[in-house]
Amino acid sequence: MAALHAALPAGTDFASATRDLFGWQVHRRAGLRIAFSDEPLRLDPVVVLGLLGVRAPC
Repeated sequence: MAALHAALPAGTDFASATRDLFGWQVHRRAGLRIAFSDEPLRLDPVVVLGLLGVRAPC
């Protein structure tokens, strides 16, 4: 399996990047609509992501 690496945007620290990921901000910034059962993310949440009218439960 290939490892993926990406640099954080300038001025972003790891703690705030983690908070944004688990608080669904990363997904929203990517243009996804999100319906979820827990914020911040917890074990076994119910999540539905939507893009361009397509809904995808995950």
